[in-house]
Amino acid sequence: GKAGKWEKALCLFREMSKQVLKSGTISFSAAISACCEGHQWVQALQLLSMSAESKVAANAITFNSAISACDRGGEWEKALRMVGVMSQKQVQFDTVTLNTAISACQKGGEWDHALELFSAMTQASTRSSTIAYSAAISACERARKWEAALHLFNVMAHDTVEPCVITFTAVLNACGKVGEWEKTLQLFGFMGQSLVSLDPTAYDAAIGACEKGGRPDNALRLLSTMAQ
Repeated sequence: GKAGKWEKALCLFREMSKQVLKSGTISFSAAISACCEGHQWVQALQLLSMSAESKVAANAITFNSAISACDRGGEWEKALRMVGVMSQKQVQFDTVTLNTAISACQKGGEWDHALELFSAMTQASTRSSTIAYSAAISACERARKWEAALHLFNVMAHDTVEPCVITFTAVLNACGKVGEWEKTLQLFGFMGQSLVSLDPTAYDAAIGACEKGGRPDNALRLLSTMAQ
């Protein structure tokens, strides 16, 4: 299993150290990546610290693996700290760096930090991906910031980045949870015209928005359409 893989990778790494082999960036990156796969964020950060002590220059791949380990471990603050360390060490961010850090913030409900990272991605001329947009919109949805979620969705369309089902679900829920039924139905219609299939989650968001907005007739029509 994955847990066994990271343990084997660490054992091999320790053996290399015992044999006084100079562990390079690739070795550290591989070991940190193994920790990430095994959901071992503490060990991943320990290895990153070891690389600095060993005067091994960590690159974007090394940091990305550590940030991903923090993301998987629900440690958004540590993920952000790693982004800060990258900046201090003048290690160039890439799409993976910011996607993963935004994802960590989204899972932690830190919508403001997610948007700051999203802004940093734009300023760094790194093309925003569907993953980044979806994570940032999801962060806004969790914080009930429907206007910010809708704004990001509109920017996404302007940047010609294709939304996925996660993107649509997040922005539908963001508007639906606060009873913005008109905007929710507009988004629902747009989703129906896109390449993304309408799923039960989308229907639930639209029906819920109509109920909260005092539009029972619209909700019944959607239920009827859903049943067909």
